[in-house]
Amino acid sequence: MLEDEWQGTRDAAAYLSVPAPIQFQAETNSPRVRQMECHELLREARRRIEDLTGLPPICHDSPEWYAEMAACPLPACDRAAFQPRPYNPCSGCR
Repeated sequence: MLEDEWQGTRDAAAYLSVPAPIQFQAETNSPRVRQMECHELLREARRRIEDLTGLPPICHDSPEWYAEMAACPLPACDRAAFQPRPYNPCSGCR
């Protein structure tokens, strides 16, 4: 065995933790939660974004068009002024 093939200590925690989320999903009826409750939360968030921006939705308000993630249009802005903010959140703090 070559030295660079040695992986060090193997941490089995990731493998041992898998049964707990599987059991949780089985007990909480995860497909129903994803299909109904998560979609309803997203519908409400999407509606609020539409109310704030006044922009029409990109797609129909239907589970066939989106489930737990959706794209929402945002108003036009000066991209050059906006871009530094996500990369340097403290750029305007000084």
